[in-house]
Amino acid sequence: MDAIAQKDSNIVPLPIGKSSEHLEEEEEEEDEEECEVKRKRKVIQTMIQTLISWMKETQMMRQARTDLKRQGMRVKLLQWAYMITQSKTSKMSSYFCLICFACVFVLTYGDERTDDTFFVKPGAGSLSVQAELKNYQCKFIYTAQGGTHEEWMIAVDLIDNGGAVACTVERNSASYLFFQEFKMELTGPLVSITEVDVKNSKRDNLNLGKEEYKLTANSISSVTGKFKNHLEKVAVYSPLSRDDL
Repeated sequence: MDAIAQKDSNIVPLPIGKSSEHLEEEEEEEDEEECEVKRKRKVIQTMIQTLISWMKETQMMRQARTDLKRQGMRVKLLQWAYMITQSKTSKMSSYFCLICFACVFVLTYGDERTDDTFFVKPGAGSLSVQAELKNYQCKFIYTAQGGTHEEWMIAVDLIDNGGAVACTVERNSASYLFFQEFKMELTGPLVSITEVDVKNSKRDNLNLGKEEYKLTANSISSVTGKFKNHLEKVAVYSPLSRDDL
């Protein structure tokens, strides 16, 4: 009798008004809801990771150094959103993600850009290529030897909601050209170059030595006798007054 009484005492009584079938249904519904929350969270995480990867790739390939800092802020916002999605509070995760995406949208679509591709012609003397955006012009002048029909890109960006302008000339892959000289000019209202990004090798992230080029308010150019004849990227940045756009 004592054994039977002890066994009965271990039985957990069902809540009043609920059968075992009802409890099983509630548990199944809770499991389904939890699975749905996990599924949505995973989808959001995947979207954010994809955006982060795309932005990092864009950073390396298309923007001048200061613009990269700006892109870095966008990436950081998305990284925070990704971390928040791992929170147990699904509503807070959703709200925070919406805020982050709104910030990224504003930061991204406040910029303007024009770009074009061109093929470097070695052995043809001094050549030039240019791109224009509103009142701003970017011109790249060069003399080169070697290489085989290399494709390059030139771009002008109005960034920081029109508060700055950047000019970029670059090769997306390794270059085998022997540059004898180069010069980039950025002209337009209130242009005064404050930052440059000049790469000897983009893959190895190697900059030209400061003695290899000279900088003025409107241009950057190679220094004869000191320039080591290899170039894969030139980018300049200038802050602006929005009243002059």
